[in-house]
Amino acid sequence: MQVKSKPFLLTILFLSIALILTPVLATYTPHQGDTFSYYEVQNLSNGTGDYAGYTEQSIINGTEIMNDLTNNGNVSAYYSWTSAWSNNQGQSQNNASSGNFAFSPTTFLYTNGTDDQERYVNPTVWFCMDPSTSQGNTFDLLNTMMTVVNTKYDYHLPSQNRNIRTIFAQGNSSYQRDDVYGQFAATYTWNTYFDPVSGYIVGYSYNEQDTNGSTEFTFTDTLYITSSSYSLTAISEINVTTTIIIITIIIIAVTIIAILIRLRKRSFQQSNIPPTTSPKPAPNAKCPYCGADIYIGAENVTKCEYCGREVHRLSANS
Repeated sequence: MQVKSKPFLLTILFLSIALILTPVLATYTPHQGDTFSYYEVQNLSNGTGDYAGYTEQSIINGTEIMNDLTNNGNVSAYYSWTSAWSNNQGQSQNNASSGNFAFSPTTFLYTNGTDDQERYVNPTVWFCMDPSTSQGNTFDLLNTMMTVVNTKYDYHLPSQNRNIRTIFAQGNSSYQRDDVYGQFAATYTWNTYFDPVSGYIVGYSYNEQDTNGSTEFTFTDTLYITSSSYSLTAISEINVTTTIIIITIIIIAVTIIAILIRLRKRSFQQSNIPPTTSPKPAPNAKCPYCGADIYIGAENVTKCEYCGREVHRLSANS
């Protein structure tokens, strides 16, 4: 019975290790009061033709707040931002915007207004994703299809000056720009980084090249959060957690091995114990052939252990 405990204990060991090492996949679950603030810098540079030597910059500070879940299951949210724009020609301008909007926590589509996303057609939100999306799978941000490149990416967060564990997703696409800058063929790469637990944004970098044959320029947009209601996991914390997991596995393994050794030793000792024998009964008769004292049981016949002859009770007592 004890020997059969070995495969059972080994099964417990392997199951314990599997449970410890299996990652918990979260899905996007909004909560009332979820919020983050961000710092964003947009630059136009590297111009040629009509934009040769020209540069401009916008510095934006914004906040997004998830206010409530509506009766139809959508998220009611609020946004606000302020910006300071300037160029190398001495011009500058300050702007601000704020308002309410709503979006679906399952499709991520805006359902009632947007947070000032004017040039997009039926867009999804830009600031959150389903964190259970696995590597290689896709999802949409605004009108861009993003592909998850790495679910354990170490992103350096400037506002905290530390590396944060994130989901890294990338999108590449193109569109026709037709606005105050002119008409251009634009191609871009958008690198985004999301918290793997809550699904909210941690930061992004956007790089766009615009050209119309005679004029070119580069437009970049870099954003990172400065504060958030959701906790971020630093790489140092992950290293500590990994160390604890490894130590736990070692302790479990050593404990089970010790139990197996003890059980095996006990089983070996028990297998080497000589069988117990019943005490020899006292003689109650004499062998009529050799005169030795012998014992005759209830069957009234026995074999003399000295001369080997069969003795009956009656002959022994005669």
